[in-house]
Amino acid sequence: MKCLLIETKDKRKFLTHEKNFAQLIEFSKQFKANISLVKTTSSEILELEELAPAICDATYKKNNIEYQIIEDKITCINSNKVKTSDKIQASLKKQLLKRKSVSLKALKTKYKNFNLSDAALCNIYKKTRESLEQEGYRVVKTGAGEYKVL
Repeated sequence: MKCLLIETKDKRKFLTHEKNFAQLIEFSKQFKANISLVKTTSSEILELEELAPAICDATYKKNNIEYQIIEDKITCINSNKVKTSDKIQASLKKQLLKRKSVSLKALKTKYKNFNLSDAALCNIYKKTRESLEQEGYRVVKTGAGEYKVL
């Protein structure tokens, strides 16, 4: 049976009827929930009237929902930022491994179109440096917000 799968930020999953999609669009935008069209054998498909209280109940959780994703209808912004973060981290790691000095200021300029906050870029930069250090590289500070691999 085809139905909608709603996955909230806290990774809880809910099944509801496909006819409820129009009513769930704004909910998804406000609460950054993913909505996918899925194929399932589960009989626990919630009506809209049952769905609202279930989502509000933080303890509500159905385990082992078996489904197969047919189509992603709405993907929340956070997952896109994670993909962006991974791309930036890979590029940054590549630059550092070429023994180039990389500054936070240069990162801000290069990735200004990604609409990431300074804090987000700092976290990506920090994770990249920590990852390199765990791999055995020595990352040293060469200036204000500037690092290099020796």
